[in-house]
Amino acid sequence: MPDTVHDQIRSGELFAGVGGLGMAVDEVFGSRPAWFAEFDDAPSKVLAHRYPGITNYGDVTKIDFRTVPHTQIRAGGFPCQDVSLAGRRRGLAGGTRSGLWSEFLRSIEEDRPDWVVIENVRGLLSADGEPWHADLVEADQEVKRCNRIIKLIQKRMEKWSYDTAYVVRKRGELVRITRQRKWALARFKRERRLVQRAIAIVLRGLADLGFDAEWAGLRAADVGAPHGRFRVFILAWPQERTVTDTGHRSGHGERARSGSALGGRPTTDDDSAGLGSVGRQGGVVERHPDGRGRAGETPRNLTLLPTPAVVMNDGESVESWSARRERIKATGINGNGMGMPLPIAVQLLPTPDAYSGSRGGSQHPEKRRDGGHTVSLADVAEHVTDWGPYAAAISRWEQVIGRPAPAPVRFDGKGGKPRLNPELTEWMMGWPMGWVTASVIGLSRAEQLKACGNGVVPQQAAAALRILLARPGVPALDWELAA
Repeated sequence: MPDTVHDQIRSGELFAGVGGLGMAVDEVFGSRPAWFAEFDDAPSKVLAHRYPGITNYGDVTKIDFRTVPHTQIRAGGFPCQDVSLAGRRRGLAGGTRSGLWSEFLRSIEEDRPDWVVIENVRGLLSADGEPWHADLVEADQEVKRCNRIIKLIQKRMEKWSYDTAYVVRKRGELVRITRQRKWALARFKRERRLVQRAIAIVLRGLADLGFDAEWAGLRAADVGAPHGRFRVFILAWPQERTVTDTGHRSGHGERARSGSALGGRPTTDDDSAGLGSVGRQGGVVERHPDGRGRAGETPRNLTLLPTPAVVMNDGESVESWSARRERIKATGINGNGMGMPLPIAVQLLPTPDAYSGSRGGSQHPEKRRDGGHTVSLADVAEHVTDWGPYAAAISRWEQVIGRPAPAPVRFDGKGGKPRLNPELTEWMMGWPMGWVTASVIGLSRAEQLKACGNGVVPQQAAAALRILLARPGVPALDWELAA
């Protein structure tokens, strides 16, 4: 890894957000940002404040990459909404947010960087990357038709349960339609295996442009963060720079192993299930970057906080969220995203009966005459020390990034109710203090929380890049060759 910054080595980041992935790229490659492409106003304010003088080209669909400054490194995390497990799972089809991957690919084709760094959610491994073909659509419709008939028969059997002859006749119909459903489901599964997953589409696109690639999955917790946040990272480079087993660079990628762009089989749901928390290469599980054993192994006594997410449940009470969760569960629907959100988790943290600090006094904020509460943020930061089951995870991250955790809540909700502190989510993401929460930037509380939910943990991304750069066949960071 480079020990110094190379002024002539530049990075360009697409879908940059507030620059979390770029932080990791510039640290590992020793580069400096040349430009960004970020459409949303709020993160663009952060980029403008943190990187004064660096151009933000905005909407990626309107950029001619043949005219922007050339960069040796192209990085970005294209939108994940349509491949996320909590999203609509429409894949990379045209017209979807995740379909903006085609714009990322266009930027590579038009500007031919030396390295490409891609980040996305776990769903990239399992979401469909292309539209369903006609036979699969037909099989899906048949399964749904059988399900509707089965429910209708069951309701009628229940309604006319006193008519024995009717129930016997309907039971026979139920057996026949259940058999049909079994056949239809088998056909659906068979046809769906022919649909390439999103990661296969991404890797194929890179290969079509003459790039080799390696990929890996890593959790933020694997580098010490107090939350899980699994992400997939892809590192790609021009095929002519691929290193063969003899140590020479080859004209084309010759590797054929899982985790590689060329020669590997399309990724399926089975791949993501077997992957666990790290990427595979030849069936070997990568070790933790600091040598403490396998990445993804969290001590059994370590309870992680929910990861920062865009769905904030901001201001919702514990009781309201619990009731809503029970209603969803009662419907039998597999409610993705129904795990406990961070704003609810911090409301459930135990608090001491009284302040134990030098100033003493009650730990409850003092009520104002207008019914609100007044509390010093310094008091909250100093005295909220009981992290309950998350204490070990919090302590570990404090040691990793070298600064204490902020208070989990602020008493600035309606009527003085506690709400999630954006400074905590920023800290959980491993960003420098005030990266998005500094008042001078001018983001609203909701914008700060959204930025954290959409962001990248730089320490996690840097660890993944170092894992990938260390793999056999990946070229060295030879900037004299690349320049």
